[in-house]
Amino acid sequence: MHEATKEQIFDPFFSTKGNEGTGLGLSQVYGFVERNGGDIDVSSELGKGTQLVLYSPCYYDLEATDEYVDSNIEANLSGTEKILVVDDEPALTKLITNILSVHGYQVLCANSAKQALEIL
Repeated sequence: MHEATKEQIFDPFFSTKGNEGTGLGLSQVYGFVERNGGDIDVSSELGKGTQLVLYSPCYYDLEATDEYVDSNIEANLSGTEKILVVDDEPALTKLITNILSVHGYQVLCANSAKQALEIL
C-alpha cells in the first residue's frame, strides 16, 4: 500500500473498500492492542503485500505462581444473553454465530451499521 494509505489504516471509518466496508476493523484492533499495552508493526511493499505484527506484553503474576491452581475446574461458557454481531464478512458472522449459539446465546446478525441500528 502507499505510504499515505498506511498512515490512515487505523483511523476509524477509513476504508479502502469504498462503500463496501465500514472501516472499523483495524481501528478496533488498534484500540484493543493499545489498551492492553501492546503495539502493532506495519510493513508494506507495493505490489507484494502488507504484514501486521501484533505485540502483546508478557504478564507474570508472581503471587499466583505460589497458589494451587485446580485444573479440574471447568469454565462456565454458557449464557442466555442476546448478542448482536455486526460484520461485513458473512463467513465470519456465521462462524461467530455458530460458536455463540452452541453456548446458549441468542444471536442477532447484521452486515452493516445501518442494519445493526435497525435491529436495535
